[in-house]
Amino acid sequence: MKFSIHTMGCKVNQAESAAMAAALKAAGLEPCGSGEPGLVVLNTCAVTLVAEKEARRILRRLRREFPGARVVAAGCLAQMAPDRLLEGSLADLALGNSWKGSLTALLEAPSGTALADGGPGGPFPEAPRGEPPAAFSGRTRAFHKIQDGCPRRCAYCVIPAVRGASRSLPLSRALADLTAAMEAGAAEAVLTGIHLGAWGADLGGGESLASLLDAVARDLRPDPGRFRLRLSSLEPGEAMALLPAFRKHAFLAPHLHLPLQAGSDRVLRAMCRPYTAAEYRAAAEAFAGELPGVSIGSDLIAGFPGETEEDFEEGMGAVRSLPLSYLHVFPFSERPGTPAAGLPGQVPPRERRRRAALLKGLDREIRARFLEKSFALEHLALAEGGLHRDTGRRRALTGNYLHALLPEGSDALPGRLLKVRLSPSRNLWGIPEAEPLP
Repeated sequence: MKFSIHTMGCKVNQAESAAMAAALKAAGLEPCGSGEPGLVVLNTCAVTLVAEKEARRILRRLRREFPGARVVAAGCLAQMAPDRLLEGSLADLALGNSWKGSLTALLEAPSGTALADGGPGGPFPEAPRGEPPAAFSGRTRAFHKIQDGCPRRCAYCVIPAVRGASRSLPLSRALADLTAAMEAGAAEAVLTGIHLGAWGADLGGGESLASLLDAVARDLRPDPGRFRLRLSSLEPGEAMALLPAFRKHAFLAPHLHLPLQAGSDRVLRAMCRPYTAAEYRAAAEAFAGELPGVSIGSDLIAGFPGETEEDFEEGMGAVRSLPLSYLHVFPFSERPGTPAAGLPGQVPPRERRRRAALLKGLDREIRARFLEKSFALEHLALAEGGLHRDTGRRRALTGNYLHALLPEGSDALPGRLLKVRLSPSRNLWGIPEAEPLP
């Protein structure tokens, strides 16, 4: 039987989708390149109401496109609201997060089955024999989930309710997974987690993300010209603890994602975020000062309850002056069960959208400014597997998270690192040109 997996949301979901694909292949199923799959899996996201609506829309589309397939809804939304995904036969089976690892054992479960609580798989199911846990299945980057759950209780966030307490993959398994990726030929691996900076706190023995990176350097000895490690989202204080690691480990990609969420201290306190705007600025400026060309991305929520126009303008000014390279902007979404959903001073949806549009305009300015600064630098870029749809040219991803196009006829092997210099776009799509260097 053929299968296809569709993924929504974060890099943790991408890693878990890769693990499900590896398990299905080990059980004898075949990834669907063409034709109609017999099994379709949607790995869902629950972070906003928009994500829930999108999940339901995708499930309806999958039903239309593959009427004979068995449809499985998995992940955070299946954990939080499995019944809503089974309504009207949107899905045949709903599997919460701790049941994803048991997918192959549940393929014959009766239609209408919903499994959310408990689960034998746990957050880090063992890999099938012969398959890396985050096999990159046609990708040129390997995603490795080393942490699950979240110890924070931000006022707007439902994720702790669907992911549980923070749990860490043991150091030995994390190193084994990375070793498998390197041996399989991956040139870039991404360490992911729901709260990545909390890795190690539950393991005892003083383990931390910094000690994990030191162990990678000591035990795996990665060649920075052949393999690099990228970290997913971190809190500002956690990032500061890693600054020495970025100084000494050349295999770390010069890229950080530091969610800010709001540039106003009053709004940050209402959100229950664990830092001030000044602390965030200190972290961003420290990395920008120490690592030339580093990319620092951020998340922002527009229209949080109680956010006044003055708060918003203060935040816009703060963001404009930070050394950032891109923004991910979200209008506030009331998630039932979160404290923020019941807070007074709810900003009207139309005003949330207006503020989000202004922040997205600022994002375009920030991206253009960062790209301009990157033209003078030499980059180590990953030749990606997929070709640009309109040009047929190979794409490349730099260490500081810029996408570019390699020259027509480039002989760069997908999944390999090469030195390039970027130049302003000479194409219709506004994508920078990557010139390979000796």
